Amino acid sequence: MTEHVGDRAYDPLAGDAADVSDLAEGVPSLIAAITRSSSGIAGRGDEAIPLLVRHLGQVPDVWGAGMWLVAPDGATLRRRAFRGQHDLPIPRGGTLDVQHSVLGRIMRGGRPAQIPAREVVAEILTPDAAPHALRWVVGVPVTHVEEPLGILGLLTTRQLTSEEIALLTVLGRQVASEITMGQMESGRPPSTTMTTLVAQLAHELRTPLTGLRGNVQLAAIAARKGDYTRVPARLEAAMRLVDTMTGVIQNLQDLSRLERGRLVPRLVLADLSGTVQGAIRRVERTGLSDRHEISLDAPEPIETSHDPQQMEQVIYNVLINAATYSPSGGPITVRLFRRSDTACISIADRGIGIPVEELGRVFEPSFRGTLGRQVQASGLGLGLTISRAIVERHGGTIDIESRNGGGTTVTLRLPIRHSVAPDS
Repeated sequence: MTEHVGDRAYDPLAGDAADVSDLAEGVPSLIAAITRSSSGIAGRGDEAIPLLVRHLGQVPDVWGAGMWLVAPDGATLRRRAFRGQHDLPIPRGGTLDVQHSVLGRIMRGGRPAQIPAREVVAEILTPDAAPHALRWVVGVPVTHVEEPLGILGLLTTRQLTSEEIALLTVLGRQVASEITMGQMESGRPPSTTMTTLVAQLAHELRTPLTGLRGNVQLAAIAARKGDYTRVPARLEAAMRLVDTMTGVIQNLQDLSRLERGRLVPRLVLADLSGTVQGAIRRVERTGLSDRHEISLDAPEPIETSHDPQQMEQVIYNVLINAATYSPSGGPITVRLFRRSDTACISIADRGIGIPVEELGRVFEPSFRGTLGRQVQASGLGLGLTISRAIVERHGGTIDIESRNGGGTTVTLRLPIRHSVAPDS
């Protein structure tokens, strides 16, 4: 796909060999900041903006980074966040004219642009106080579904490469999605349940897609330079993001089957511990397990009739919740045991917990508890709804024990059956 910078078109994967070779020393620091920003702002909503600006504003070649958002009147851009360094003068005012400012015109054009600093710096900084080393201003429109939301501006000491601007463009789309989600959660725009779900789906897929594209681009850049040592790590990161998107899509497919009455388990006689291990491996591939130690206590095989794919999705959903709502380093313990003719799977974490008064609602579609909203966790809110439906169709139960700040334990109970019904 061809991107545009100003009036010049380029292929972000083809790149510009001269730019890359001449500026190789500065490329890694900015690309690293973009990559860090992409992962750091996921699920942050409106708070993604100051975090993004802080990450980009710390790069040596970037003397200032700012974000301006369209005001409710539609005629002005209001500064939302700004980060400067090297004694950069404090930006004047806080607004820009959408029609007449340079950054406003770049935003309305919908394409990133890189222009000499002298043409725009007076709009952003205190007059006649810009440092001599400041050479360029890069404007990246922040747009959601063709609607301009604002613009990301970088003040740089060098001209950025096409790869860097391509990655900044993807980052701009991601932050637009975060802004939109933040507005929806605060109840500002009107929405229906379906509209909300579609927007959440776009958000949940856009974030890993952004990271996926970034990692593939970086792998391509490294391969083009003959540096194949970095390619495997980038491709492994890309595969983790693919697994994350697969989990989101699987839940949507299960929801569709549930609504049509087609969420029917395909029972086979199999060891339940193998299904549990498959779910743990999936979580590990997402990278969430890097922040948690997931241990499995399964002293004996438990063979029973179940749908391995559906039950793996159930355990995966519960584990993702445990990892999401637990602090880094918090252990997650999975136990598999039997009680008479019942197979039990318990998943315990030491996370933020669930207030007692909200326990009765955790299986409602799209429900996000008070503490969940505070940590701004991502997700469609469908995992537990679908999980309970799957477990009940296996003839089992799913229970949750939790308290505010005291961690959560989810227990799945399935009947031990050693035969499969003829119609399953």
